Amino acid sequence: MMKNYRKKMIGFMPVIVVLLSLGACQKQQDEAPLEQVSLALPASVELRYGQETDLALPAALRTQSETQFALEFDETENVQTSGQTRLREQLAAAVTVDRDAGHIHIRSAALYPNGAVSSISQAKIPTQYKVTVVARTSRGEVGRQTVALTITPAAMQISGVDNAQPIPSAYVLYSDQATSFELTASDQDLRATKWFLPGPLDPAISLSGNKIQFSAQAGDPKKAEERTYNLAPALQKDGFTIASTNFRVTLVPQIRFLYGVYSVVDWSFRRLSLENGFRSEPATLIPENYKSTFKLVSIAKDGKAYTDTNGLFSVEEQTGRVSFRPHTDLKAGQYVLSVKAITTIGLELSTTFTLALE
Repeated sequence: MMKNYRKKMIGFMPVIVVLLSLGACQKQQDEAPLEQVSLALPASVELRYGQETDLALPAALRTQSETQFALEFDETENVQTSGQTRLREQLAAAVTVDRDAGHIHIRSAALYPNGAVSSISQAKIPTQYKVTVVARTSRGEVGRQTVALTITPAAMQISGVDNAQPIPSAYVLYSDQATSFELTASDQDLRATKWFLPGPLDPAISLSGNKIQFSAQAGDPKKAEERTYNLAPALQKDGFTIASTNFRVTLVPQIRFLYGVYSVVDWSFRRLSLENGFRSEPATLIPENYKSTFKLVSIAKDGKAYTDTNGLFSVEEQTGRVSFRPHTDLKAGQYVLSVKAITTIGLELSTTFTLALE
């Protein structure tokens, strides 16, 4: 019986060897590393807060139905942003995979500008968001790439000033009335946001909604000297600044533009002969340090618009002196010249100079 058993075993040996060889080959095949595919995504992406963009997934993988894509945010510090909400939760809502459309969609408005610090909790947003895209099949991972996402603050504007300047500025004449400046961020969804003006502030300056207000008491109590305020208004979400700008406001004394000596002599009306030329005294600007340039705006003769075809009337640009030269075409009448003074701070003032020619 033992001999028969041995004979049977010897007969099965080739089969066993073949089966073991096939199993070993399958095991080696299963254990062989999967070929990695480049995801061909950009190494970094920069968006201004409020912008959205799509990153295309590799076409070679999109056509393979078994390939799935996942996102990981482990390389981004999981900062607590508000209440019980943490940054990685917001990343998962802001950066999503659309397998059917074949892209990764990024909504920057669901996040915050990088480096922003909360005025509420002092929590700080990392300098970059790290988004890792992973491609997997049923056998395992076939591709992985980390994309550095940077979000910069949005733009904001201040009404009535040149926002293209490095520091938008405004000059305000002292008066008995309050002055306000409206803040806008035209491209942004303002829901869940709040306007913010960091202090310490002069008691005469306040923020009401989206308006910075200067009361009549702002500046020099005597309203005789300039007073400059440097402000940094911002738009915030969850205490993090999403848009900001610097803003400089200078309160200045009332500026007077005239021909003559204030409250003493008025040179703005002169009765002259047609036959003689004329050149007035320089214009007066009070305070004088605001004097810059002057310009002739228009001329009226006896109450009607007058076209100075021969260029007989002029205003000197640097001094404001009014001149006219005699000419045979010049007729008797009352000529009213409208003159504009452009001050060193950009404010414009107007007055008139009348020449009664006989």
